[in-house]
Amino acid sequence: MKSMVMKALVAGGGAAVVLGFVGWRAYHPPISGVAPSIGVVGDRSMSMLDACRSEGGQVKRALALPGLTKSSVLFVSTTGDDSTRGEPREVARLAGFKAKRAMESPASAERKERALIRKLVEQCNTLPQATITPIFLAIRRAIEQLRAMGCGAGVGCYLFVQSDLRENVDPAIRRALAARRPAATLPAPIANAGIPVNICGPAETTGGADAREGRHAGRFHDAEDADRIVAVW
Repeated sequence: MKSMVMKALVAGGGAAVVLGFVGWRAYHPPISGVAPSIGVVGDRSMSMLDACRSEGGQVKRALALPGLTKSSVLFVSTTGDDSTRGEPREVARLAGFKAKRAMESPASAERKERALIRKLVEQCNTLPQATITPIFLAIRRAIEQLRAMGCGAGVGCYLFVQSDLRENVDPAIRRALAARRPAATLPAPIANAGIPVNICGPAETTGGADAREGRHAGRFHDAEDADRIVAVW
């Protein structure tokens, strides 16, 4: 899939915001004394295909990042629902996940990583599937958490997002995605400067209706849907 930069809703002032997978050639060593941390956000709405397993795939990619140390923190969250008033749900927060025993073999480290991912997927599956998609708020909250951990330019932090990006809670984004009003009314972009955001999954949607779509829930997707998502985000 061709990578595309998304500018409207996530604007990092020069930081990478990529739709699709990215290589790590642009990686810069973290600032001395500050451990890079990672956030992973999943979309638990009805329109996602096997959301928790896909989020587990993002965790696997996150764990392969260069520069992580035993002091790095990994937090995993999913989009919220009506019971959380749209606030994201935390799946897990892990510290010391990069700690390695003396003389630990690569095979042992790989088994440990697989077990970690499997446990995170199982924890994710215990959460209720959401009937809304507040993905914009989930990304904003994840960036806020990374900021609180000291993330910024040169630290080496990243945020991974697995979502079809079909926001249906923020009214301005919802209208823009439905092409009912110009995108000029979009909310202020998420300030992610110094924290690259990797977004996967816009094309991986069941097309399922979420409760907040109301009378538009039955609207068929057209050939311009993918372009509209990229343009809005």
